[in-house]
Amino acid sequence: MLDNNSSENQLRSYLSSLQNEIKSSNCSVEIVLEFLRGPLDFLENKNWKGPFPNRQLHKYFLTKIYSKHLSFILENIIINWFEILTQSQQQMLVTEYFVPSGEKNLQKQIRACISLQVLVTHFSVSSQQNSHLGQKEQTHLLMIIKKLLVSLFNIYSMSDFFDAILSNDDINLNERFPYWKEFVGLVCSIPERAANLMVLNQNQIYNSRSLEDDVLSDVKFFGKLSIDSENLIFDRCEIIKEDAVEMFVFAFGELFSKICRIGHSKTLVQAIYHLLVRRLHPSVNRTYQNIWHRVTASFSPHMLESFLTSLLLHAQNCDLSKVSTPVSMDDQSRHLIRKIVKILMLLIGNKDNESILFLIKYKYFVGGKSFSIIILRVLCCFLCWRGVQKEANDDNNLNLKPLIYDDLINVLKTLVSSWSDPTFVKHGSITDQKYITSAILILFGYIPKKTLIDAGITREIIPGVSRWLQNSSEESRRLGMITAEMLSKLTDETGNVLDFELNPEDENVRSLRQLVEVKDGLVDLPDIENEDVEDQENTVLKSDKMVDSSEKHLDFSEKYYNTEISINNRSTIENINSQPVDSDDDDEFEPYPMEEESENEEDDKCEPQTKKKKILPPVYIIDLLSYLKSSDDPDKIEVAMNTAAKLIRDKTEFGMELDDHAVELARILINLRDTFEFKEFEENRQAALTALVCGSPRITVPFIIQQFFETRYSLSDKLMILSALSSAAKELSGLQIEEIKGIPAKNEITSINLNTQSTNDLSLITKNTLNIPTSDKVRWLSRRPKVEYARLNSTKRNRFNELAAKTFFFPLLAGFWIWSRNRDQGGILYEPVLVHRYVVTLAIFVQCSTNTVDIIQIDREYWDLLLSLRYNDDPAVLSALLFGINSTMNSLSERELAENFGKELVETQQWITALLENRNNENIQPMAVWILAKIQGIVSNYQRLLLGDLLPLT
Repeated sequence: MLDNNSSENQLRSYLSSLQNEIKSSNCSVEIVLEFLRGPLDFLENKNWKGPFPNRQLHKYFLTKIYSKHLSFILENIIINWFEILTQSQQQMLVTEYFVPSGEKNLQKQIRACISLQVLVTHFSVSSQQNSHLGQKEQTHLLMIIKKLLVSLFNIYSMSDFFDAILSNDDINLNERFPYWKEFVGLVCSIPERAANLMVLNQNQIYNSRSLEDDVLSDVKFFGKLSIDSENLIFDRCEIIKEDAVEMFVFAFGELFSKICRIGHSKTLVQAIYHLLVRRLHPSVNRTYQNIWHRVTASFSPHMLESFLTSLLLHAQNCDLSKVSTPVSMDDQSRHLIRKIVKILMLLIGNKDNESILFLIKYKYFVGGKSFSIIILRVLCCFLCWRGVQKEANDDNNLNLKPLIYDDLINVLKTLVSSWSDPTFVKHGSITDQKYITSAILILFGYIPKKTLIDAGITREIIPGVSRWLQNSSEESRRLGMITAEMLSKLTDETGNVLDFELNPEDENVRSLRQLVEVKDGLVDLPDIENEDVEDQENTVLKSDKMVDSSEKHLDFSEKYYNTEISINNRSTIENINSQPVDSDDDDEFEPYPMEEESENEEDDKCEPQTKKKKILPPVYIIDLLSYLKSSDDPDKIEVAMNTAAKLIRDKTEFGMELDDHAVELARILINLRDTFEFKEFEENRQAALTALVCGSPRITVPFIIQQFFETRYSLSDKLMILSALSSAAKELSGLQIEEIKGIPAKNEITSINLNTQSTNDLSLITKNTLNIPTSDKVRWLSRRPKVEYARLNSTKRNRFNELAAKTFFFPLLAGFWIWSRNRDQGGILYEPVLVHRYVVTLAIFVQCSTNTVDIIQIDREYWDLLLSLRYNDDPAVLSALLFGINSTMNSLSERELAENFGKELVETQQWITALLENRNNENIQPMAVWILAKIQGIVSNYQRLLLGDLLPLT
């Protein structure tokens, strides 16, 4: 033991002496080369010139010293000596540390893993490790790190990192799991860090997008991580032992859920989809399926929905796009539908997982998610296969025998209940009505006649049919008629089948009636002999070869990603939105060019003869993103800005669409500029960002707070972020009166005049915002004003309480302390206007958090911030500080203030007393006097509580 300690001390002393020589003024290239060559020789046990030729300290060196040694190289050698070294010396002595070359072994895998963690930690423009460097040196270091990261991922894949962490016996089993979670977090942050660096330096370094930027883009990077991980699961499923399955489930459950959580579920699905298709072969090991079942079962409901939704939509754009019509019943169409069902069975199985069953059986049918009819056929087939058993050794024909219909009946009853709801019949959109009607018709075909009768479906659906027949819309009435006809045809035993004499030649009528006959999960199918299907299988094999063992590393060529990822959806949207719209109303009001009205024939000839295409408003969030990115099309941007807030609010709590695109949408809104001088551009941008924060606060708020503390944004951008946060806090807490259309009131959008507005005007609740006359003075001619007035003034759930501390207040407060250490020009302390708005925003958080359990801790941290700023002599800042103290004191009772904030009360009293003695700030004196009087009242009423035994007993 003494020998080991002595050897460790010698090793530390040896490295410390080398580092001191590097830092000394007498350092030379020879010393640098010795510093770099020595530890490498030690690790490889060759030409070792240290004080002891010993390999027993390798483990100690790697676990205790290696990461610090790499950090020293980055901060000293890279900055000062890297360009002086020859190219071979750079490769053999510097790059070798971060990207170990040669034949891989466990030691090199561990070194690569440690290298990755060190590189990513330093790969940030706000990294504390780089804070002592100048801007030029920091930029140079970050560029080198980016190239090293690309080289590292080119040689080492997820299998190497998996072996270095989870298969490393030198690491305690209990330490491997948190170590892997930390590793996943760092790896998944690389694309965002690279994007931040690219945006920051685009005007300084880049003339165009570099290869490294393309390599580390989120689509390619996460796509490659996904491919590597899937290949690792497949390659080792045949040799893995049962006790090691849990390790794989944890590792890739953590990685895949992280990718989905940060908004890249679509990239994950697009990367592994074709690999999953090939794994459908019956020879695939059962362990592979078991791992996937348990990985998806480990997902949270939110992540599971994001993953499966992306899978279904991608399948719709790939394989299912080959189905000619939604009701096609040819063999190839049924095979394609069954292929997607098999992928679902491969990923989630048929076990009774509550989250999966709730998602598949209810949310995808009646929970707000609307897919195409072909996806409905996939979901119904999946539910059918959960209750059937296929004959042994008959994987191709899948001769299915129904066992139970509980799942189908339960889903059908839920659909019928929603379909028959009076509100849905009268006010539901025609798209939703068609969607649920189609699902009911498809399920009718799966369930036998006797089961339908025994379940009482006819009895439950009759009231709904009556409501549909009374609908004022002809198209809606037709849905009710077809549903009644098909149910009557399937269940009638007397021969009196309903017939509403609908036109059988009508395409919509014929398609809906055919849905009863699809039954994709019950029809016997022959072997696939179609050439198109064979070509598809060959394509799958070719795409799989791209990720064979020789290319499992990060080959960042265009051949894989550009063929599948983020093409189909975008092209579909562009095609839809680019279609011209024939509007009869517009044509009616278009003036006829009469000859006698033309004064200049040449001008008439120059006028365009074609009418400008009308831009449709975006329907989905992805449409909105596409519009906002159209920098060369001002019409699209204007339409997007005018409708963004309403669309975002319509998508709130309506599926996962808003959450999936929240970060990208927030980034675009913050960076958007009024290049074309649109009317009310800033108001619309503010309203859209506020709506986004309210609609997806857990995802949007952390991101925009991080952007607020970035140095690349202007003062107006930062003020907009703060305004959006404060407006959203008031709305989420229910303390803000919303307009009927759901867009924030104009007075919430208008910027605050921070230099002239008094603190008393910063009241949290705007009084008399909506003046409603009393019923004894106004005759109500319609029920609508009453309903709207009641809706506006109804009691609302305070959604802000659960978000106040962890999502809003503490992240925004923590960033200030980090930012306050930066004394460079541009820091927050040098912008009184920004400090004023920042303090007021936190005060609004405090006011909205009055009833939260964390209010005392919030008040304590906020009061510390206020007292730290009390020496700022700017009138606007002092006004905000007094407003903040007022908000804090109003959030608690006087007794709670005396019990928990005695020190703060005394310091505040002393500061305000000195403030009043200085009569230079007359505008803030009323608020200061009020606060001082309240503090004196608390001190007077709770002297014994404040001072305890120091007071004499009377």
